[in-house]
Parts: sequence; C-alpha cells; structure tokens
Amino acid sequence: MINKKLEKPTNVDFENNASGEAPDGWVSWTKFQRLGANMIISNKNPYNGTKSAMLHRTEGLKYGEIALTPRQYIDATPFRGRKIRFRAAARAELVESDFAFIRLSIDPEPSDDEHEGLPPLSDSLDNYRVESSEWSMYEIEAKVPDNADIISYGIYPGDFGTAWLDAINVEIVE
Repeated sequence: MINKKLEKPTNVDFENNASGEAPDGWVSWTKFQRLGANMIISNKNPYNGTKSAMLHRTEGLKYGEIALTPRQYIDATPFRGRKIRFRAAARAELVESDFAFIRLSIDPEPSDDEHEGLPPLSDSLDNYRVESSEWSMYEIEAKVPDNADIISYGIYPGDFGTAWLDAINVEIVE
C-alpha cells in the first residue's frame, strides 16, 4: 500500500482513460478479477463529463471474507489537524437486498504487515449507503488527526452487481 500513496487526489473524474481500461491512480487488487469482479472506465451515463468508474461483479460463488474494495490512497500530511470533506457521486444496480457504500478512511502509519497494522483513526464504515440506480452526491466530513499517514476513499459494492463512481473531491473545510 505504501507505494500506492499519491500526493493528492488523481483522476477523480475518470476522464484520463479510455472506456474499458482500469482507472489510473486507483487500486483494485488482482484477486478481485479472479473472483469475477473488476473496475473499469465506462462512458455510459456518467454523472459528469464523459466517463465514470464502473465496478462490476457477476453472480457466482460468494466469498464472505472478500469485498470488492477499489480505493485511492493519498498522503494525509497536508490535511493533518484539519477537517476535510470527501464528496463523490455514486449509483448502483445490485442484486436484490444488497447495497453499496461510499467509504472514507484515515489511517496511521502502516505496518510492514498489513494484517498487524493499527486500526483506522477514522472510518465511515457502511454509514453512506448507495441504494439507487440514479446518481446521488454523497459527502463525508472527518477530522484528520496529527498522526495520520494515509487517507483512502472509494465505493464498495456488496456481493454482486454494478456500482458507478464519479466526480470525486477532497477538500479542507476547517
């Protein structure tokens, strides 16, 4: 994860890539593809501009311990001690009774072993559910502690279906 940390939000409108490509600056582990999931650029019905990110997982075997978690990781240093606002447009078409959610996480210095790392300093968990196929704007505000190292954000679809993400913004509000 350390080598994936960016200086600032990048490719937040998903216009940098061609349709069908993986979005630059976003991390989606290759294991997701083995489980029938992928994150690509789509030019169908974006929120803003001509493209959005599309995350899709076909129905099949369910792996309870695996969640499709594509994220962007940015350096928390410029935001330390400040309150930030993360905004994102999202929509989802998921299997019945499933949902997606928008997530913002603020993490301390990571451990060399990601399984023994410290818990997040701030984590929205699943408080911001995306349950409609219509675009909606979501906002999460959080205080960035002085020992924060990484801010990460993304959309997390439930088990099966499709979710879209567009128009990302991270700004200091205080």
